[in-house]
Amino acid sequence: MHLPMPTYNIDDFIESIKHSSDWTFMAVYNNARRDDDSSVAELLNRFTSSTLVNNHFLRSDVGNYTFLLQSATQNYAELSVVGFVTHVSLGPYSDMFHKRPNMAPHKFIQSITVSGLDDERFQTSVVALRHIHTFLQQSGADIRAMDASPTFAGKYPTITATSRLMTPTQFNAIQPNQNAEDNRMFEPLEIPRAMDPAGHMANAIGSGAYEYTTDNQVLLFKLMTSDPHDTATWKFDPVHSPMEIAVGNLVEVTMSLKVAPFWQGRKILCSLLQVNRISTEASSAIMEKQDAAQTANQLSKLTLGDVGVKVGAPKRRAPSALGGIPKFAKRMDVDREG
Repeated sequence: MHLPMPTYNIDDFIESIKHSSDWTFMAVYNNARRDDDSSVAELLNRFTSSTLVNNHFLRSDVGNYTFLLQSATQNYAELSVVGFVTHVSLGPYSDMFHKRPNMAPHKFIQSITVSGLDDERFQTSVVALRHIHTFLQQSGADIRAMDASPTFAGKYPTITATSRLMTPTQFNAIQPNQNAEDNRMFEPLEIPRAMDPAGHMANAIGSGAYEYTTDNQVLLFKLMTSDPHDTATWKFDPVHSPMEIAVGNLVEVTMSLKVAPFWQGRKILCSLLQVNRISTEASSAIMEKQDAAQTANQLSKLTLGDVGVKVGAPKRRAPSALGGIPKFAKRMDVDREG
């Protein structure tokens, strides 16, 4: 399955970003975002070599799956990257359903694609992701090597993370050796109203064939601040609608990586866990220019291959909804020269 192509001009996209305060703030946020707290997802750009990847991570095989773990803690590895949204499909589900009414519910995905354009740290993140892919490929010869190839926004590389919107009930037993920790990934959740305003997901779940669980949940937050350069004013609030995450937004995306069964061999999945919207200025500029010019050009070379089953994802953190904001937002020093 391929993602629908965005309909905006790539040159307008890049120009809007480079002339926005978001471009400067990306460096500020990256400098403020440190990995010295275990409660925060680790920045992908710190893993600049295969040696660092090999020393920091472990591969854990469970049934037909291979999970990426932190060597020191044995916990599921959660990684994050900061960039600008070039493609997003996070709901609501009714919009997806109307576009493809005949598609099986479990084939719908939530996805986000980001690019840092020529930002050095984003370029490093792309290389780091390639090192991790190589590390995971060592767990078996049947893994599709093509998964390590990046997609592009124009000439700039992108990173995409996805999550299945709903899980077929039968997948609960896909790992016979699941422990209590793994089983919590399939705890049923109440469907957020903003995700399913027309009740399509509720109808699918009511049939007994599907569930909406912690494995399908993608947490969405937005940075609220009176002074972006003062981390003491940073606060992360839940977004009211997935539509608040838009093309051009500066975001931090948290993901996990694993190897999952696929129709032919196995596939490396980059599973979407959380999106923190940091700023929206570039997005607003894009929309204004698009309305004025009525552009309809497609984003170059932006596709996503087939998406497999998402099983055994790590636990997610909710900055505000589950008791406060991320610790790094409270106590990090900002390098103002960034």
